[in-house]
Amino acid sequence: MRLNDSDAWSKFVYVLLYPGILGSMLYEATNTIIETARENRMNALEWYLTARFLVIILYCLDFLHMYNDLDKKTKASKWWLFVDTVIPIIFAVAYWLTSREAYTWQFGVLSVAFILIWAYPSPQNTRRFLYKSGKSLALAVALLAFVAFAIDLYAYYFYWSLALTITYALHVFLFTTLATELSREHEQCS
Repeated sequence: MRLNDSDAWSKFVYVLLYPGILGSMLYEATNTIIETARENRMNALEWYLTARFLVIILYCLDFLHMYNDLDKKTKASKWWLFVDTVIPIIFAVAYWLTSREAYTWQFGVLSVAFILIWAYPSPQNTRRFLYKSGKSLALAVALLAFVAFAIDLYAYYFYWSLALTITYALHVFLFTTLATELSREHEQCS
């Protein structure tokens, strides 16, 4: 395999890396639930598990977006193939930081992921302003969450995590779809 073979690299990232990291996250979270249930400590674990599952949901949203909306639909250079590999690893690090209860650093790492996601080329034939608006909203929430935790606002962890998950879901399912559909309508009218 040549390192600049984009098809092989894409298969590595989307068929092996993303599912492998997701499986690792789910196994670890499930194992934590089972161990905690055995020790009858479920009340103390709810906050902790919510943090983990919100990172898992963000990771799944990113996979769906990258695989279905961006793979083969962008004019990405070899540099972006490398970024495709780095983003799931960054999410894995964020998950690991969550399991260590290092929430400030978790949002810092997620901010780096969202900066890369924001910089990623838009799919061809989309309304770029609308598409970038959705990514900008998710990036802003990630950065605000990092700042909030840097100044010790830990009490709002769940709300920041939920806001980040919702804004990224809006980008993936609403803004991307609208940007693509409006672009198609514009092409049909032309």
